[in-house]
Amino acid sequence: MSFACLLPFFSLFETGASIAAASNRRGMSVEEPLAIFVKIIGENASNRMAQERFLQSGDTISRVFNKVLDAMIELSLQLSSSQTPASLLL
Repeated sequence: MSFACLLPFFSLFETGASIAAASNRRGMSVEEPLAIFVKIIGENASNRMAQERFLQSGDTISRVFNKVLDAMIELSLQLSSSQTPASLLL
């Protein structure tokens, strides 16, 4: 896997405030909720597959996924409501 494949992950991680708010932070790093979200979305993984990969309960996986999804929706609304730079219009 090339480093370029990880750039979107790091870009999302740098938005820290939204992602950090999505984590319950009890024994879970800021990266883990985002990794759970990306695994489920990117690989069309089931809750059970995510449970096995991240060693968390099904309830925790579901709760974390939904919190990150809510943060992503909020982030997309913020980005879409901000002014579009002229360079993107070309």
